[in-house]
Amino acid sequence: MNNRLLNRKNRIAGVIALALLAAGCSADATNWSPAASPKANKVELVHLTHDIAFFGTEAEADGVARGSLESFLARHEVGYGDRIYVIAAPRDPGPVAVARAENVARLLARRGLQPTVLPHAEWAGQPASRNALRVLVHRFVVRSPACPDFRKPGAADYGNTESSNFGCANAVNLGLMVADPRDLVEGRDSGHSDGERAAAATRRYREGKELPLDKSGTSSASGTNAK
Repeated sequence: MNNRLLNRKNRIAGVIALALLAAGCSADATNWSPAASPKANKVELVHLTHDIAFFGTEAEADGVARGSLESFLARHEVGYGDRIYVIAAPRDPGPVAVARAENVARLLARRGLQPTVLPHAEWAGQPASRNALRVLVHRFVVRSPACPDFRKPGAADYGNTESSNFGCANAVNLGLMVADPRDLVEGRDSGHSDGERAAAATRRYREGKELPLDKSGTSSASGTNAK
């Protein structure tokens, strides 16, 4: 009888020990830190290059070269926010190379782009051919954090730390809506404000001489909805 009671007590003690061991091995939210899953966008600089081949001493790109350039611009959706450089030669360009670069820059300008002509640039790399110039595109790309993020355990949060998913949607939405990812790296110069113009508007307001609003292109809501 005593042996049975002893065995029973031993089994109960073993179950309790296993339960305590399992509780100790389970995920504990107090060991989690917000630094383990930062909610911030990462901005990377991407380089896109395209070489334009010329023949002989020609300064104008032929139809094949122009079509190849158009295909490059369309394939990579080159546009707003991109910095475009036209590099005449890796080093010591001649007058023909400079003329070619200026002609290509005019082609890009007709597409609404704003290229910069560089006579030479060592950091741009070597074109595929000696009788070619290089179009280089600098583009900033946003890498948003992976969302949703539920890595933090949902129980045993004795430190009352924030959720691992906190701020995830805000970071992703910012990365999706920013028009120029460069703005996440460096700010822009707002330029000089026109203090005289602002003071004139304040003076007209105080004197009751406000300028009338331009009514062109507007319509009355009541008149539109009238039946």
